[in-house]
Amino acid sequence: NNTETYIKTIKANADTIANALK
Repeated sequence: NNTETYIKTIKANADTIANALK
């Protein structure tokens, strides 16, 4: 499911950004 993969990627990116901003 491309949509599920897309959402997982966005969530991973959000986590990466959140960690960078800590």
